[in-house]
Amino acid sequence: MPVIIELPFYRKSPFKPTPEYIKQWIKTCLAQGGTPLFRPREPYVVTVVCYGGIGPEMTERWELDPYDYEHIKKYRDDLDYILTRYAPDLKRELERKFMEEYRKLLELKEKLGQILILEESEIKK
Repeated sequence: MPVIIELPFYRKSPFKPTPEYIKQWIKTCLAQGGTPLFRPREPYVVTVVCYGGIGPEMTERWELDPYDYEHIKKYRDDLDYILTRYAPDLKRELERKFMEEYRKLLELKEKLGQILILEESEIKK
């Protein structure tokens, strides 16, 4: 069960978040089972939403640098870009966790394949 972290992540007025704030916001969203989404709305302001999380509503409007805003607007690689730009240590941590889970899945797939081979040989008898 995900850990719910109670933080006041709901602001209507745009503000300029610090890199540490961005990192904590993303961690909180992920801990609640949500997906961080960053959507450009007005010049240099993005609406950030934790989509699908089970905790309190996490919707804010952040003022970003013009370069960051334009990049997100053009390429839509929002989470990867934000992590790379503002929280590279969190990005490395998430990539490491992903690779660990991926390895577990591959091991499980291999074991399942071995079980299926054994079951097929039993059926042929």
